[in-house]
Amino acid sequence: MPEMQKTLEQKHTEHVNKLFMMCLEILVIFGLPAFVIVFLYKLFLPDAILVQVGLPASFLFSWGVFLLRWKKLSKEVIAVEEEMRQVKLAEKAKEEKEKTFEGKQSTEDNNKKENA
Repeated sequence: MPEMQKTLEQKHTEHVNKLFMMCLEILVIFGLPAFVIVFLYKLFLPDAILVQVGLPASFLFSWGVFLLRWKKLSKEVIAVEEEMRQVKLAEKAKEEKEKTFEGKQSTEDNNKKENA
């Protein structure tokens, strides 16, 4: 069980690191489409329609990509945390069972000593 808990903790740490890396991805996800629209605006005809339509469209596209990635990563983190919770509960139940068993044995040993 402790090995499994360590493995799950490592998975959890990896997912937390992915969340931090996602911060950099957010910069790219939001910055790149806006940069492309502004670059196209400067390169081609300075058409206001390109900016008026392109920037909001790139903003919505960026949010869509971000939300999909966030949802996927969030599900993974929640699944790992649930597994960790289950392992901890199983270990706790095992410890309580062992304590109860040890308590019964010591009570039985005391009763035998008193009867002898």
